Amino acid sequence: MEQQYNNCTESQISKTQPLNIVLVNTHRFFNVKGGVEKVFSEMANALSKRGHNVTVVCCDKNEGEPGFAIDSSVTLINAYKEKAPLVLKLLSKNFVVNLSSLHWDSQKRKHRRVVVRSKTISRLMMHKIGSALLKRHIDVFISFQAETTYILKLLYGDKVPIISMFHGHIQSYPELKVFGPYVEQSAVIQVLRPEFISDISGILPHASRVEVIGNAVPQAQSFSDRSSKVIICVARISSEKRIHLLVQAFALLKDQYPDWSLQIWGGYQNPTYTNLVNSIIKEHHLESCVKLCGQTDRVDEKLKHASIFAFPSRTEGFPLSLTEAMAHGLPAVGCKKCPSVNSLIRDGVNGVLCEDTPEGLALGLSKLMSNETLRIQLGNQAKEDMKVFSPDVIWQQWEKLLLSVVNSDKNVRP
Repeated sequence: MEQQYNNCTESQISKTQPLNIVLVNTHRFFNVKGGVEKVFSEMANALSKRGHNVTVVCCDKNEGEPGFAIDSSVTLINAYKEKAPLVLKLLSKNFVVNLSSLHWDSQKRKHRRVVVRSKTISRLMMHKIGSALLKRHIDVFISFQAETTYILKLLYGDKVPIISMFHGHIQSYPELKVFGPYVEQSAVIQVLRPEFISDISGILPHASRVEVIGNAVPQAQSFSDRSSKVIICVARISSEKRIHLLVQAFALLKDQYPDWSLQIWGGYQNPTYTNLVNSIIKEHHLESCVKLCGQTDRVDEKLKHASIFAFPSRTEGFPLSLTEAMAHGLPAVGCKKCPSVNSLIRDGVNGVLCEDTPEGLALGLSKLMSNETLRIQLGNQAKEDMKVFSPDVIWQQWEKLLLSVVNSDKNVRP
């Protein structure tokens, strides 16, 4: 595993011909505002603005608009609209998958179902994507999922180099049991944090090259109001984000800090979990000071009026909402055991790390709620730390990586 792209200079990039880059995302895309969709759109737009010919391919049965705008200079293709053989459509039906997965052992039956479903649906998408990209000249693929790499490898083999992206902790990708051997054949595997490299070695031991490039974090021009009495959390209302833990922690603090409030901004994905969070709010009589505010397109504005960012997630790859808050100069409170969060937040330096219990989270919040000077000190350092993820820095790293992959591929071909 080597880091080679930094050997390419800016002058080499500026003199090169525009690359023909294709980004492929085979998961949801239209009418969705998740982190992967945001990176997908922003990467396409940024590489296009740098002079490259960029095509984005999705395979989404839904119709509508991208959750994050795609520039007119970028070619957008929804391969789902392409025709496919009837036999592939039939094989991907649920009842066929279930019949093909029959086994007396429930665990083996479940595993078979994952394998059969993954491969049949992927082969259906493979046919559609192959038709959509027919006769296009492509220098390099950027694959957004393990199954996408599998599809592209079946379609192109070693003819076009593939960069496979991981948007989270690699151990949270069970599909690698099916697609891992294909991902290992990628020209490059990209991860978001340095600490994820060792996990690649254990799960994908034959990976030849792994690179670390974080997500691009917008740099706020001003600081948030650290004198306010507002705690903010920006995350979808889901068990993975552990919003219930945050509400329970605030319940322990409400009497000590009666003039503080908690704002939780994010979409409601699971009605059962949302009801659980609401029941905790009612149980502790927090209706006047804890608000589930829903989704917003004005996160920047909401962060400006907050004083502390709370982020009780269980696991993360590179939390965009956390890093955007830190770029606003907000000190953050996160959990010690949460991957990525526990390296982005440096305890006592740019934020506070705590145990993942209501009591632990309450203690971390209290440290900041009781001390405005500390909030300013840690928040200032958080803003400074996020400069390494500024869009100019990140997209330059990607451009260098893409150039090195394409040049390396040309050098090994006869």
